[in-house]
Amino acid sequence: MTCPQCGQANPAGAKFCLADGSSPHVVLHAEALHALGARDDADVLLREVQATAARVTIAPVVWPCAPARAVILEERRSDEAAALRAEVRTSLARVVADLPEELRASAVTVSLVRRAGGI
Repeated sequence: MTCPQCGQANPAGAKFCLADGSSPHVVLHAEALHALGARDDADVLLREVQATAARVTIAPVVWPCAPARAVILEERRSDEAAALRAEVRTSLARVVADLPEELRASAVTVSLVRRAGGI
């Protein structure tokens, strides 16, 4: 795939840009699958993207995948859901700590932070 954002050529079948981490459709795709009852397919898609993003250290791709997977795992009553949320909260807390002080308070209201369970 060629990234529509930056023009980077990516491997065939890539779900997000390896250069800048943009993933305009993958989480939405997985959440739509989940809404249609295809929980396993949604989980597989999110797990694949999350693992690849973690391997190439593209945190902005990992962050939305983890809370979306946590919803699926909570429905299965899996202990992994809490671990995923905790991992993302820790990572987001580091990012928020690096923000200018005047932005820190508003950062905790961002949808992604709320979906991760806060920081």
